[in-house]
Amino acid sequence: MVGMRRLAVITVVVLLAMPGTVVANNAPRLPTSAAEWADFSAAQQAAAMDYLRQQLEEAIASGRSPERAVSGSNDAGIASIDTLAAISVTYSCQIQWIDLGYGMWVRGGGWTDASATIYYIYASRQGLKGKFLRDGSLLEYWWNEVWNGDHAENWTDYYWRWGWEHFNYTTKGWHGARQTQGGTWLLGPDRYCTVSKFL
Repeated sequence: MVGMRRLAVITVVVLLAMPGTVVANNAPRLPTSAAEWADFSAAQQAAAMDYLRQQLEEAIASGRSPERAVSGSNDAGIASIDTLAAISVTYSCQIQWIDLGYGMWVRGGGWTDASATIYYIYASRQGLKGKFLRDGSLLEYWWNEVWNGDHAENWTDYYWRWGWEHFNYTTKGWHGARQTQGGTWLLGPDRYCTVSKFL
């Protein structure tokens, strides 16, 4: 008896990413142009932004470090080092971004750091707030003042930028550190710091 030859039939399914579509289990449809985004309903836009915010949170939770443009000339982002009475003070203002491929989240802010606990330290302050701007328009203020500490830091929220968009971002800050009440300023007062980046 002649054995029957069985044929294995393999079905290949090819998923094509059509314009305006992202292939992912929980991803909503995402636009590929400004015109397409404008055609989205309010519900579609909200779903897309919720998904993109979720992608940002997952990237941060996974330990992914943002790319950055810094005010200083070194990789640490240190704009200046002032030293007095064996206490050094460093500061930086920055633009940071996390690129998701179809766009990126961008934020601004900065920090001031002292090598020892001092009376007053700030990274911008209530009376002179730092600014984060996009094409010259203010997106958000940032500032942090600390008494009896050694570090002050603050960042704005992240702001979304689609892949077809390009803006000039600027962070401006004012930094200061005072050793004692009514005493010597180790840094500043109000040492100006700025950085810009076209993204």
